[in-house]
Amino acid sequence: MEDLVLPWGYPLESYPVETADGAVLRIYRIPYGVRNASRPGPRPAVLLHHGITLASSCFVVLDPESSMAFYLADAGFDVWMANTRGNTYSRGNRHYTQLEHGFWEFSMDELALLDLPSQIDFVLKTSGQKSLGFIGHSQGCTLSVMLLAAKPEYNKKIWLLMMLGAVTHVQYIAAPFLRQQVKTRSTQLFADMGVGEFAMNRVSNQVANGCKYEGVRSAFCSALINFAFYGSSTAVSPDDLVRVSVTWASGVATRNLLHWSQQYYANVSGLRMWDYGTECAKSPGFERKAFQESCNQAKYGTTTPPEYDLRQITAPAAIFQGDNDVMATVPDVDRLVREWRSKVVYREMWNDTA
Repeated sequence: MEDLVLPWGYPLESYPVETADGAVLRIYRIPYGVRNASRPGPRPAVLLHHGITLASSCFVVLDPESSMAFYLADAGFDVWMANTRGNTYSRGNRHYTQLEHGFWEFSMDELALLDLPSQIDFVLKTSGQKSLGFIGHSQGCTLSVMLLAAKPEYNKKIWLLMMLGAVTHVQYIAAPFLRQQVKTRSTQLFADMGVGEFAMNRVSNQVANGCKYEGVRSAFCSALINFAFYGSSTAVSPDDLVRVSVTWASGVATRNLLHWSQQYYANVSGLRMWDYGTECAKSPGFERKAFQESCNQAKYGTTTPPEYDLRQITAPAAIFQGDNDVMATVPDVDRLVREWRSKVVYREMWNDTA
């Protein structure tokens, strides 16, 4: 992060945040911008949360005019950037090393119900504020929805919930690579083999590095990446996309990806918690689990995982979408708006954008 932020003249602070189950997360802060460093008085705190396979670096990877964190800092905000456990910047844990399988035994539930509230509370305590603005991107939106649905008291801690490319209903995802992964449950093979981390960056980094070679058309690389993952966008140049791809992908747990597959096959209307199965005496694959994680009956007291009640979400929201987004599609966002009780104070659709 330092090599992305400091050369532009912005200050950068770094803090460890420990969760209730011993994960040690890294959160970054740009307390003020270059253009208003001497401005007096408190600055409203905003927490930026990245999407799946990404990290805090996605908010500072381009120049100050094109990177959200720099732009908000110059606009007068106290900017904080979160990192979920297991990504490039959050590899700490009180109980496991990243080489142990137990380190990677987390789904979206842990990211939403342990990581996110710990980070929100830390930002509010450190900044001395009662509430913050939350800006989520892709799965970052999903995690905020899960948190506010399961712990409604956090609605009061968010003065505005800003959703960038919100993904909540996996059935509507149209990105070819991700949709195929979800439908075929291809990550189940890795889980059955005891593979905790889905090392996607080994593939994506090779693509990004190949795109930098002279003679390779950046427009072709851009089209390839957009087709598989995002959708075409006139807002991001091919050269910028190659630069972004150098920091992508960050670490992601196999269980995180498999959780999305579970949503697809769950035959439920919205999001639900991780499915441990119903065979309490057995452990699937090579995984060794405590009894309370061996089946739904032990974990939840029911044979099926609980669903997240989106009607509990009441924080005011602003929604930003791209009409070419193949991850956060228009039907998905429309359904979210119908199901929660948030007042949408602003909504905008950007044309020719993903």
